[in-house]
Amino acid sequence: MSILLITLFAQYGLGGYFSSIQNWSGNLHFATLVSLSIAMGL
Repeated sequence: MSILLITLFAQYGLGGYFSSIQNWSGNLHFATLVSLSIAMGL
């Protein structure tokens, strides 16, 4: 369970970090991250 939480927090943290960088073309807002984590879980 702890490994799952660490992975989830790391995914959301990296998504927020890369979204805050203006040079990076990706747009990972919260809804996209949630849908990505659901899709990887399926």
